[in-house]
Amino acid sequence: MFDEILIQQKIKLSRLWIVPIMIVIGMSGLSFGWLHFPWIWLPITSSISLITVYGWNNFKHFFKLPTKTGWQTIIRMCFLAFGLAILAMVIGVVVFRLQFSANPIFDGSKTSILISLLVIWISLIGEELIVASVALPIYTWLANTKLSRRDAWIIALIISSVFFGMLHLPTYDWNWYHAIVIIGLVRVPFSIVWRKTDSLLGGILAHIIYDYVLIAIAMLGMN
Repeated sequence: MFDEILIQQKIKLSRLWIVPIMIVIGMSGLSFGWLHFPWIWLPITSSISLITVYGWNNFKHFFKLPTKTGWQTIIRMCFLAFGLAILAMVIGVVVFRLQFSANPIFDGSKTSILISLLVIWISLIGEELIVASVALPIYTWLANTKLSRRDAWIIALIISSVFFGMLHLPTYDWNWYHAIVIIGLVRVPFSIVWRKTDSLLGGILAHIIYDYVLIAIAMLGMN
């Protein structure tokens, strides 16, 4: 159903203008903390983009609950994400002699991190939706050309993963390898989950599990 909705949808170029505008508004709201709730801006603006492009009824279909098999896929993709992150970091250190900075969330105390966990999931939903607002229209458009669905998906996956990495450049002190290569690679399994589980919700859950496990591991090593 998920893939069929995307393929059958005839994207009107007149609707795509909303996507870059909502990206700018969402990232600005996140960066400047508009209304004192920075984490709400990406979910809201990205949802507006997807609803404008695909319609409300199709938007609702993007969030069906994963099946038992879907949950197994989510867990497998989380392990894959960890594996890709470790591999990319090892290559960065051993081959390129790079040093990596930690996510600013770890600059605070354990208490502040625990408090942040109460709202981080909202930001992670926003991250999934903002990537979807880029990846899905590209896939829909390319899949309705002479390209195969497979090739269309690979191109959309690469472009949206690089985009996702670029969003994290300020977070990691403009370290391009960290943002584009490591974060971009980690992004790939989450996007794969969308199609494997027939739902954006699958990618959202995988992303939340991955980040929360990562935070938990990091907290165990804090004094």
